[in-house]
Amino acid sequence: AKNITVVIPYYGYGRQDKKFLQGEAVSAKALAQLISLKADRVILVDPHKEHILNFFSIPAQSCSPVEEITNYLKKKKVEMLLAPDKGALERVETIANLMGCEYDYLEKKRIDANTVVMETKSLDVKNKIIAIVDDIISTGGTMAKAVEELKRQGASRVLAVCTHGLFIGNAIEKLEKAKCDEIASTDTIKSKYSKIKIASAISKIL
Repeated sequence: AKNITVVIPYYGYGRQDKKFLQGEAVSAKALAQLISLKADRVILVDPHKEHILNFFSIPAQSCSPVEEITNYLKKKKVEMLLAPDKGALERVETIANLMGCEYDYLEKKRIDANTVVMETKSLDVKNKIIAIVDDIISTGGTMAKAVEELKRQGASRVLAVCTHGLFIGNAIEKLEKAKCDEIASTDTIKSKYSKIKIASAISKIL
């Protein structure tokens, strides 16, 4: 082949983008260097951190599924978007602007020594269809807590939506126990919850 373009739907080493413990390898960088030896170009779908692209010594770009997620949420008649924390707000803001709907993020608020709740920064969620959107649902703990709080605050329906659905361990059980009305991910990782196809997003930048 004259040119090789590598498309990585889910860059599994992306969360190990720095040393967390002494002696650990920066796996995201090590794998990027290996890929760079033989490939000419690489595309990552919604990488955990954009700076991961700098680990490659070949042209590297991210592929965003925001349009595909937007179309899905419109069909579900979602009225408000929430980020599970401030760090995920940029993605949610982009989708909300495409949808023309309200958006906010959840913040942890300590009630007393033993109680922490998650609340919207400023918006009222009562009787609304809400989607919590993040890049990854892993163990589901943060997302389940967010769903639980939104239900407590009176949201009529709550959807848990992500690009990469890892659903490790009992993640789905946690979300169901929190009364999550719907779980949806893109098809970067195949599962019964892969309801959003990203082929069109990838084809646009190939």
